[in-house]
Order: sequence, then C-alpha cells, then structure tokens
Amino acid sequence: MKEITIMLASLMTFLKNSRSKFGCPCNEGADIPRSQNLHSLIYFHSNDCIVIADERGVILSVNPAFERLSGYDSSELVNVLPNKIDTYIKDGEFYKALKNAIALKQSWEGEITYTDKEGKELYYKLLTIQRIIEEDGSSKYIAVLSDMSKMEEANQKIWYETNFDALTDLPNRHMFLHHLEQQLSKIERNNFRRTALMYIDLDDFKEINDMYGHQIGDTLLKKVTTRIISCIRNTDLCFRIGGDEFTVILPDIENLYMVETIAQNILKELSSPFELENSKNVFISASIGIAIAPDDAADSETILKYADQAMYQSKKSGKNTSNFFAQSMQDALIKRFQLIKDMHIACAEEQFVLYYQPIFEIKTGQIHKAEALIRWKHPDGYLINPADFISIAEETGMILEIGEWIVHEAIKTVSQWRRMYNERFQISVNISPVQFHQKNGSMPEWIKVLTSDAFAKDSVVVEITESVMLEDSAIVWERLKLLEDAKIEISLDDFGTGYSSLSYLKNHPYQYLKIDQSFVKQLEINLSDQILCKMIIDIAHQLNMLVIAEGVETQYHRDILQEMKCDYLQGYAISKPLPADEFVKRFFNSEE
Repeated sequence: MKEITIMLASLMTFLKNSRSKFGCPCNEGADIPRSQNLHSLIYFHSNDCIVIADERGVILSVNPAFERLSGYDSSELVNVLPNKIDTYIKDGEFYKALKNAIALKQSWEGEITYTDKEGKELYYKLLTIQRIIEEDGSSKYIAVLSDMSKMEEANQKIWYETNFDALTDLPNRHMFLHHLEQQLSKIERNNFRRTALMYIDLDDFKEINDMYGHQIGDTLLKKVTTRIISCIRNTDLCFRIGGDEFTVILPDIENLYMVETIAQNILKELSSPFELENSKNVFISASIGIAIAPDDAADSETILKYADQAMYQSKKSGKNTSNFFAQSMQDALIKRFQLIKDMHIACAEEQFVLYYQPIFEIKTGQIHKAEALIRWKHPDGYLINPADFISIAEETGMILEIGEWIVHEAIKTVSQWRRMYNERFQISVNISPVQFHQKNGSMPEWIKVLTSDAFAKDSVVVEITESVMLEDSAIVWERLKLLEDAKIEISLDDFGTGYSSLSYLKNHPYQYLKIDQSFVKQLEINLSDQILCKMIIDIAHQLNMLVIAEGVETQYHRDILQEMKCDYLQGYAISKPLPADEFVKRFFNSEE
C-alpha cells in the first residue's frame, strides 16, 4: 500500500505538470508527452495499469500496461466511459456505490474482476481511485489497478497443494481433519444422526513398491482410489491421509449394518486383481477400522485414534477384514503402553532374572543340561511370565537389549556351574528372530559374545525357532555359519508348530530338535500325536540329531517317550523352572 501511495503522489504531480494536455474535457485523445522526469517514467513503465479520467468519468489516457492487459489500444479507450468496456462496471449498483464513495472520501479502494477485450475474465485489484481537484474546481481521477491473475493462480495452486493429494486428487489429511471437525460439530449442534469414520490401510503395500517399483505403486493407488469411491455413497467423503492410508467419512448413517456393508464392498473390490502396465495382475487387500461418532467419541482426535486402533485389530486378525472399535481395544492399548514403559524401567533397574529348567537325559538318568528362561520380577513382588512381554519386546526392538543381557547372564552362570559342580554342564539360550535378523551395519553383540574365546563353546546351546529360517537370507546363513565354526551347538525349538519344512533339517547344522509341548500333552489320548512324535524322533535320529521333548508332565509321558527312543525330557514331570540358587540346591547339592 505504501508503494501505491508513492505512485499516486508521483502521478498527481505528473498530471498537474501536464495540465496543458488535459484540458477539460479531452475529446481529441491527446497523447501524454514522454518527458524524462521521474513521474513520466512511472506512468509509462509501471507494471500496474493506470487510467486517468475526467470528472464525468470519461477516460483521458491509459498507460501501456493497461493496453497490454486489457487488449485494447489507447485509441479505443480515450473519450470512452469505463462502463462501455467493462461488464463488471456496467453493474449499476456497483457504479453508484463507487461514485458515492469517491464523492464522500475523494478516493475508493477495493477489488474487482475485469473482463478484457476478448471477454476473458481477469483478476485485478483496483487498489485506488484518487480524485484530484484542479485550481479551476474541476476534477480528474487516477485509477491504479494491479493485475492479480497470476497471484490468483498461485493462490489457487497453493490452496490445492495444501488441501489435496496430487497423485489421486483426493482431499488430503489437512482437508480430512477440517471436514471431520465440521461433521462432528454438526452432530453436536444439530443433533444429527451418527457419523461413521473408516480408516483403510492397504496390506503389505510396501512389497508392491519393492517388487514393481514406485511408478506401478502410484498407478495402483489411483486405481484403489477409484474402487473405494465406487463403493461409497454420494454423501460420503474419501480422503488419502498417508502413503497407503485412506479414510472415509460417512455422515448420517441409519444403522451399523449399512456401514459394515460398505466396508465389505470395499474389501471385495480391493481384493479383485488390478491389471496394471504390461498386463500385470497385482493382488492386494486392505484392513479397515471403523469408529462411530458420537457413540465411541465426539472429538476428532479421539475418533480418529479409535478408528486407527480398530484397523490394527483387523491387521492382527489376519488382514483383509474390518473391525468396529471396541473399548477393550483401548484398554489393551493402555495396558500395552504401560507395559512398554515398565519394561524400560525394568532394563534400567535390572528387574529381569533367569530361571533354569532342567533337561533330563533318558540314557544316563542324569541332568547336565538346562534351559535359561527369563522372568520379570516386578517391584510389586510378583513374576511376569515371558508370554506377557516377549512379543511386545520384539515389536519394539527392546528384545535386542534384553536378549544380550540373557546371553551374558547365561554364560556367567554356566561358567560358574561348570567350575564348581559339573564340567560338562550346558545351558540353552533362546535367540529371538529379531535378534537373528538384526541389521545395523555390524555384527550383533550376542554373536560377538558367543563366538569369542571368553568361555567354553560347548557350554552353551543356541535355541532358534523355524521363523528364523523363513527369511532365508545371506545374513541368516552367515550367522549360522559363524556359530557352527565356533562349535556352538544349535537346537531347533518348537518343531511341528510352524512350517516344519524338512528342508530346514536337511540344509542347516542342528544338533538338537525339540518337539513342541502341544504334541506331548495329548500323548495319552491322541494316537495321531503319538504317531507324529515317533516320526519326528525317527527322522531326527536318521539325520544324526538328538531329540528333546518339551511339556513332559506325567509318568506316562516319560514312559512312552522313552519307548520311542527320545533322548531328553523337559517339563514339570522333571521340574518346573527354578531360580539359580534353588537349581543348585536341588540338582548339585543333593543326592537326588
């Protein structure tokens, strides 16, 4: 505005200095002399449009900028009223209001839309119309207009980029939150019917990008958008709020069955093959979470959080399904967050302890092996079972720290027991798949410890599950080879519960195979389990592996497994897991 004021002052000086050329009225269209003074330069070279008119509003002169932008030549404009060339100013009410404002304040300021010679609508800002009173009492008017078309285009582009997703043309997260707030306020203010919020996440979309590339992935997202929109009502709104995440706001829902029907239609559409470039058929699925306002929550942050939780429940349920939010989900999440917080404290305050469960050798009737099992000794005095926290430790990555502690503690214990009680004693330690697949640019600490020369290598057995082998990568092979070269024995744990591929047994260096307790517990009443256990034992022996049966709880279990030529027994029939001091008292300092 300061620049316009300076310009007007210069133009007023210019107009007064050029009074001889602007006699009243001007009906000859005399040109303004291009004098070399500053005021003349401003008039002729300004990028803003300048119009000078007499007291009747008849145009006396326009500068070159106005000619360029309007499409008119100055000869077509001089001696013409503005409303003859501008449809906007033909609006009588506007023109009247404009004249009244100038008569009252000697100036006018505002915005107008201007139409050029070809009829194209241009955006201008009529910054100022200034009235100048001559010495003889007559008036002249100077109008300075700034072309806003490019600015308007830039503003439109910024608005679009702020509120819409460039790939799918769907409104984005910013627009989603705005519309969600609006919809929830309508419910509260006008007692509208309920609104449903769907949170849709594509399952394993990263694999599509990794396999086919991001260009194919982008094409797929566009097609996904089309299919989702085809399943919802005209009143529903779809948004893309993340890479492979979409939301749908469904206002004014009659019943939950209608919402579930829409969700199932979306799942069905998305599970059909997508034909992409080069006739590639790509298959995907989605997980959907649904929350209802105001039943579940009435504010946007909470309702979105609940829909997200319901979506993750769908992921846990096997994907390609939908779930409505339930309060139990929130309760479970609160419990999980508290557990994670407590685990960090437990690591810092050394609240974890190792218990040891003996492994009985049938052939000798002796115990010279044990499995190290972690327990969490809570400050309140109770023990937390690993089944309640190990999976969360794996998901959060805390298992790396906990696992290293287990290895160090087990090595310390077995070294002491060998020195004091039994020089042949072995302790088995469980290595999580997360530890085994750890990728941080260097060798994991647990590998360094186990392959060092700080202890007897035959004193520790590494237990791994079949899930370690599912990622048959160079890292897995490298770490197995390191353990084999260091003479560390390896036990395949929980055999029979996973994929149980015989290729695992053939191709990898296991010394022990552990039969999962789910087969052992039913030996008394289930003939199939008896057959399977006998078959596993025979196969293992043929491959020069020893067999350990877990979950041995009765004398019958001991007897029948001994008949099947099983090598080792582990379970409550032998002993429950014990703290280190109790284990020593029972198995090293007694006559048993």
